[in-house]
Amino acid sequence: MSQSSPAHAHPHAAPTGPDLPGSRTGPFAAVHPGHRARPGLLARPRLVLENWRVSWRLIALIAVPTAMGLAFAGIQVSMADRNAQTMGRVERLAVLSQQITGLGQAMEDERDETAGFIARGRPTTGKPMLARQYAVTNRWAARVRPLIHQLGPGFLAQTLANAGAVLTSINELPALRQDAVQGISPGLTTIDAYTAALANLFSFNDGIAQQTGNAAFANDVRTLSALSQIKDQASQQRAILYTAFVVGQYTSADQTEVVAAQAQQATQLQAFDASATAQQSQLLSRVVAGPMMDQAEELEQSTVADASNRTTVTLFPGTSHAWYAEMSYTIGRMRLVEQDLAGQVLQSAQALHSNAERTVLETGAAALLALLLVLLLTVLIARSMLGPLRRLKE
Repeated sequence: MSQSSPAHAHPHAAPTGPDLPGSRTGPFAAVHPGHRARPGLLARPRLVLENWRVSWRLIALIAVPTAMGLAFAGIQVSMADRNAQTMGRVERLAVLSQQITGLGQAMEDERDETAGFIARGRPTTGKPMLARQYAVTNRWAARVRPLIHQLGPGFLAQTLANAGAVLTSINELPALRQDAVQGISPGLTTIDAYTAALANLFSFNDGIAQQTGNAAFANDVRTLSALSQIKDQASQQRAILYTAFVVGQYTSADQTEVVAAQAQQATQLQAFDASATAQQSQLLSRVVAGPMMDQAEELEQSTVADASNRTTVTLFPGTSHAWYAEMSYTIGRMRLVEQDLAGQVLQSAQALHSNAERTVLETGAAALLALLLVLLLTVLIARSMLGPLRRLKE
């Protein structure tokens, strides 16, 4: 009997093949009831949200908004804290500025008395008077130095540079004094040297306004700086004319210096009017007034007018003490206003610092309250879902 060929297979035999539904090897092969699928072949990843247990989903429902609330609260509190630190630095600068204005007045008095001392020929009898003024200036310098040394990171680079320039001016005082007492420099040269040292003090006060974006505080600082320079220009005029009265001659060089000081004073007065409040302007007009001021101004203007067409104007030396006293009265009245404005700047800085610290506390409390509220609402919503889920599971 011959073997049957594939072509003569039984007509009722079930067809098989890799691509037929009955095949156990094709991509559509059915899983035999007794066959166990390989682990992980049909399982879904655990990271898919649908595979999470209900308890984990509820935990995520609470944790996600809580974390977002913490991040937002942290940002707000951090910003408020940085602002409070900035205002704290502004307050420290305002304290330093108040001391620097006092140092400036002492240096102006020292400059003007030194100019008169040189004009009188540097007499030995005049040294005790200078020594007393040196002591006053040194006391103010002793207050300023430690405050500057306490400045550090967080302050603007320009502020630190200006503070360093103030220290430089203080350190230059011994050399200025030695040259004035033992040197041969004329009075105008000494006046200019002191004036250059004083310029560093005014630069520091100008820079405080850059520390904060508060417009009212910045205007107060500018007003104080303008008045300090108005007073310094008046002091320069006192020094130059005092020297001229002591010598008995008002030269063209003196005229040039006085006219320049008057021009600078007028410029700073315009700056004062531009930034000062109505109350501050009224304070200056009310305090800086009186017969002695009028007499000093009248004598100065007449001297400047006489020198406009002459090379040298002869002055009466006996007028020197009266002139110095009258101008000192004017400068002293300006100093009263300067002290008042410096106090206003300090009060404004303290108020800004206090408000910033209060804002930190309020921001922190509000953020904590909002966070607790979000957490409470989330928990309540989660709990409201647990009952129906349990019943659905049952």
